[in-house]
Order: sequence, then structure tokens, then C-alpha cells
Amino acid sequence: MRILHLADIHIDLVATRLGKWKIVNGVNVIYTERLERFRKIIQHGVNLKVDMIVISGDLFNRSKPFPQELWDVASILDSIPISIPTFIIPGNHDEKTSRGCALQPLQDRRPHVRIILEPTIFDINSNPRKHYVFAPWGTSLNELHEIRKKLIYPEPILITHLGTTLEGKHWTEIAGEVGNINLSDLKALNFQAVLLGHYHGQTNLGQNIWYSGSPECYNFGEAEQVKGYLLWDFDEINKTVVAHSWQIQDGPLFKTFTVEEFLDYKEPGFSGNVKVQGEATEEQKAVIIERLQTFQCDDYKLDLQSTLKVKRTFALKGKSNIEVLTNYLESKNIGAEAIPGLIELDQDIEEYVRL
Repeated sequence: MRILHLADIHIDLVATRLGKWKIVNGVNVIYTERLERFRKIIQHGVNLKVDMIVISGDLFNRSKPFPQELWDVASILDSIPISIPTFIIPGNHDEKTSRGCALQPLQDRRPHVRIILEPTIFDINSNPRKHYVFAPWGTSLNELHEIRKKLIYPEPILITHLGTTLEGKHWTEIAGEVGNINLSDLKALNFQAVLLGHYHGQTNLGQNIWYSGSPECYNFGEAEQVKGYLLWDFDEINKTVVAHSWQIQDGPLFKTFTVEEFLDYKEPGFSGNVKVQGEATEEQKAVIIERLQTFQCDDYKLDLQSTLKVKRTFALKGKSNIEVLTNYLESKNIGAEAIPGLIELDQDIEEYVRL
């Protein structure tokens, strides 16, 4: 059994990069590039004649896609031969809500493309028989426990969209977000393999638990992540499971420089998006801005803080310690009724130190 596994495509007609659209001839190029990347992955799976395709959430970037997005995605899904069953679950971006789900318009469009909106067990024809558990975003650990109890065939497979944590580490979109599952608890469910979506970096968490990764880098925080998708190979004869990594290298690049790194950078540019961040003097800021006028890159962002520290000062008036302290307390907006008590306390402390 070979499964093409992808997630976090985030199809978005109004997608931006560094907060800007990239419009060419009236078309958002960021959108068309993302759509084409999705099409190529699906076509790769078709060419390889995989036995199944699974999309582990966040096919769309919002709960109510534009009609154009639905039309374009449906056209790509329609290209999948009927011999390849395809399963799609919602993630946190296209999740099911009281107002519906982004994936619902795709339901029943093709018999072999199934939209799974609730935790569901499938017994797909295979030899030996095997359970496939599809768990959309929001499925709790308790629900997974209850589902696991119902499974009668050995070595089930879980396809889900969730964040994981372990001993201060996290594989989520943001630290501390709700709905995460401890990695130890996930492993304790004892699935043969877990095909994850949500974290955008392709990651092997051990025990055949993998995030497929997103097909492209979306921001500076993802610059070091591996981008791509997975081809799972379940060899029932030799009892082996291998997740083959397919990495995507042609997506947008992001690079963050410190002030010093950018000033020392010898190249005339960078083939991607650039951010310069950190503390800088006014002179350094001027040099950075001037250099960026001729720096060859797709786009840039500045996140600079001034090194100058503004300090609050006050004048100390009076000749005696009591006069100086009184003036200081008044400068701190201490109530007049409290000052005598503080002066007395100061005198007591001074007397105690002398003793």
C-alpha cells in the first residue's frame, strides 16, 4: 500500500507575502503559484500510481473559500483517477463550524474523493484488512482513545490534523495554542503510523509519526523548515513502514539578518524575501536603508529598534539629606501625606546603620 500524504496547502485567492499582494496582469501570482504547486503534487501521486491520497487538513486557508478557489481546487481533484481513493479532512483553517465547512461544497462531487468532517473509521479493501482512522481538527485525545478501542484489525493508521508537544518543545503554529496533544500520549495510542497535518515543517517524530510539512514556506519563522510532502510505503509482506520524503525547493525563500550580518553581507542580493532586525544606531539605519535601495531581493522588511535609551531625569534641590529625599519623593508623585512617614523611616534606618 502506497499513500501520498500532503497537508497545509492553504489555497488562498487573496494570499499575500510580507503583507503585500503580487499582482501581474490582474492575477495574484502568489495564489496561482500555490495552486500550481498543489496540482504538481497531486499529479506526481497519480504518475506514481499510488493506492491512496490523503490531505491532512488546511487545504483551504479559510472556512468560507471564494467560488474561484473551490472551482480551481475541484478541477485538480477531478484529475485524480477513480482508481485512487482520496480522503480530505479539515484543519484549523478550513475547519467545520456552525456556519459550515470549507470542504462541504466538494462533498459528493466525485465518488472516490471523500470529505471527512467527523472522526471516522474506514475499513478499506486491503490484504490484510486494515483500519484507517480520519480525525479532523478538534478531535480530542479522549475521542481518539474511544475510537482506538473499537478497532479490531491490527496495525491501524491515523490521519489527523493537530499540534503536538513534548517537554517544552512544540510542533504547532504558535506556542501555547489550544487543542494540542502530548506526543507521548499520541504514541501510546499505538497506531502503525500517524499521518499528521498542522505543523508546517516536515518532521519525523518517531514511531512512524510524521508531519508531511507544507508545500511552501509562508513566512520568516518557517525559513529553516523542510517543505514538501510524503510517500508512505506499507509493505505488508516484510512488515515495514517507510515514509519517503519529497522536498520542494522551488518555493519562496525567506532570510532574516541581524543588523551586523546585513552590514557585513558581501553579496549584492538574496533570491527571496529579506528581513533585517535588531538594535541599530541612526547611522546604521541610514546605511541599511540606503543599501536596500539597490539590494536584489523579492521584497524586504525592517524590524529595527533604536539603541538610544531615553531616561527620565529630575533635579535634586536642597542641602540636607531630608530636603533631597523630600524632593525625590515629590518627583515620584508620592502623596504628600505619605512623605513624612517615609522620611521618618529613612532616619530610623540611618540611625540603625550607625549603631
